[in-house]
Amino acid sequence: MKNRSLRQLADAFVVVVALAGLASGSLAEEPRDPWQWPFASASIWNTSIGSEAVIAPAGLAAAPRAGIDEELLFRVSTSVPKQKLFAPKSWDARSGGTTQVGEVRIDDGVVVPDARKGFTPNACAALLMPDGKSLQHIGVLCRPEAGGPVFGYPFNPHSDLFGDGIRGSHAATGASVVASPMKPTVEAPPKAANAWSPAEGFYPAYPEAWRDLHKNNIERANAGGIDVLFLGDSLTQGWDKEL
Repeated sequence: MKNRSLRQLADAFVVVVALAGLASGSLAEEPRDPWQWPFASASIWNTSIGSEAVIAPAGLAAAPRAGIDEELLFRVSTSVPKQKLFAPKSWDARSGGTTQVGEVRIDDGVVVPDARKGFTPNACAALLMPDGKSLQHIGVLCRPEAGGPVFGYPFNPHSDLFGDGIRGSHAATGASVVASPMKPTVEAPPKAANAWSPAEGFYPAYPEAWRDLHKNNIERANAGGIDVLFLGDSLTQGWDKEL
């Protein structure tokens, strides 16, 4: 009788432990999608700078204007074969190059416009391979026609979506294009109360860029000598020169 009671107690303990394991599993967080939140937990992109961090001015002069790199992110389908990658013909006209610089896997439907006058983007690209973790980095990517030849420069060895996230296809820095657009780290500034009130700019490091630009435009208008003053988005920033 005593042995049977001990056996029943042991069986009950096993059942309780099993149920506890099921409960803890159901409460565990869902694994993050590495394509939406990439790289290892120890990566610089996933490591907090800490509450004691202090932001100090770098002493850099304000830039007259700012621009951004186009970041192109593609998932490659399983059945897509490798094809030749050609160096761009020139910076201003990329298609038509004939020097092979490597191979690339990219879906036939992907179209990346060629450069043109006033439009010469870095076109930094990252292609996620069908295995779900390998990344191929291509800079100055160009493919004007669906299914046509692909032009660009291979940047850095292939990297891993679960790696450190350091290297990529940003031309000047060689930094990754995958990290920055995926996991937002800074909330967008509040919208203006109305259409005629200036609002803070988008860039976190220069939050009052729009206000400064607005102030400069007001000063220029008050100074006179202007027939037409163009205002608009980043595409019209270069229109502040005398024509």
